Amino acid sequence: MSSARTRAGRIDRAGRIDRAGLTKHSIASAAALILVLSLISPPAATAEPDPAVDRQALLARIAELIRENYVEPKGAEAAAALLSDLAAGDELDAHAAPLDLAGLLTRRLQEIDRHFRVAWTPVAGGSPDADDPHSEAGREHWRAWSRLQNRGFRRVEILAGNVGYLDLRYFDEVGQAGDTARAALALLANSDAVIFDLRRNGGGEPEMVQLLISHFLPAGTHYNSLYWRPGNRLDEYRSLPELSGRRMIATPLFVLTSARTGSAAEELAYALQALGRAEIIGRRTGGAANPGRAFELGDGFSIFISTGKAINPITGGNWEGTGVHPDVETPTGKALAVAYDRALARLLETTDDPTQRLGLGWAKESLAASAEPYVVAPERLELYRGAYGNRRVELENGGLIYRRGRRAARSMMPLAEDYFALEGVDGFRIRFERDSDGKVVRLIDMWSDGHQESNPKL
Repeated sequence: MSSARTRAGRIDRAGRIDRAGLTKHSIASAAALILVLSLISPPAATAEPDPAVDRQALLARIAELIRENYVEPKGAEAAAALLSDLAAGDELDAHAAPLDLAGLLTRRLQEIDRHFRVAWTPVAGGSPDADDPHSEAGREHWRAWSRLQNRGFRRVEILAGNVGYLDLRYFDEVGQAGDTARAALALLANSDAVIFDLRRNGGGEPEMVQLLISHFLPAGTHYNSLYWRPGNRLDEYRSLPELSGRRMIATPLFVLTSARTGSAAEELAYALQALGRAEIIGRRTGGAANPGRAFELGDGFSIFISTGKAINPITGGNWEGTGVHPDVETPTGKALAVAYDRALARLLETTDDPTQRLGLGWAKESLAASAEPYVVAPERLELYRGAYGNRRVELENGGLIYRRGRRAARSMMPLAEDYFALEGVDGFRIRFERDSDGKVVRLIDMWSDGHQESNPKL
């Protein structure tokens, strides 16, 4: 597991922060970090032979830690019994190498809980180095890598119809990514609807979840709790009382999910769904609701144990093992289009403003055309060619090109007979008029604010 030292203890990228200084992250994100560190760290100069491992002592130590810390006592006893059977059998003999042994223990313990993970990292000279994601050097590698990923904020934009879109790949530390998050939320603040894309988000820091979710909930809203078996305590998570940006309490919110959506990303989706605050669209999520921490075992071994579990204040349960079930189930690749269409439809239902309705209708037209393009026969395209005042329509590479004065040429996308959009231009349409003989005689430029210009064909 990926982790780093703090003044309070170790931080494991697969666990949440508790009062001992432990943080939540998905197993997938931890694995990704280990891969990244292996790519950016220099290889060892020489290969050292695998050290001998006291396997019986290792299994006994793991059983002891699970009994003391695993959040489900019955599951802890089941895990201990499994380890006892392993110790008494001969399966260990085929996994003498430390890395193989760690893999075996992980696979078997995940029969009890898929959060269990035994890791082994070679220790050079008795102290961890940058190759070890448990070390401070490993943590710094993570932060440097995360900066190159824009702290997980992959894409932020405003779609046609004033629908905000955020593609977020993981939840980084607020101390590192808080400014990026606030900048993204500021860009979305004037949106009439917002789509959170968590389809590739494996989890992350609960404080980042809190920062993001607070912008869509009233101050002080209780959206999640965490029970910790060590200390037998319950921590409540509420939306922040104060924000630097505006709250979007009434803004329609949609969250995209997939089987890759995990941990903290599931927390955000589950909480918003339980509160009736967002519509979840996509596939059922991974089902990882039990946070925890990594425990050192010696000889380079460590184990991640779920020491806590989420408890939603509304449902009284969580998404562990079951995942978050979408309100609208749709193939992962189509989730954005479905959410976008539903957002536009929701806005059309709630506005009487003619300008906004026109823009929303155009956005729906373009979305429908992207899914099922309208095709104009090649011989009919020739009818549109020609000059219309200082506009020209030309035929190029089997499609129409629109030119206006010295402006850059734009490809024309057919939406219906005699009706076109321009590629890359949201608030503009072109309509052609014909005479009684069917001859094209006029081009009409149309803007989403209602303005139109008529241009006779020369």
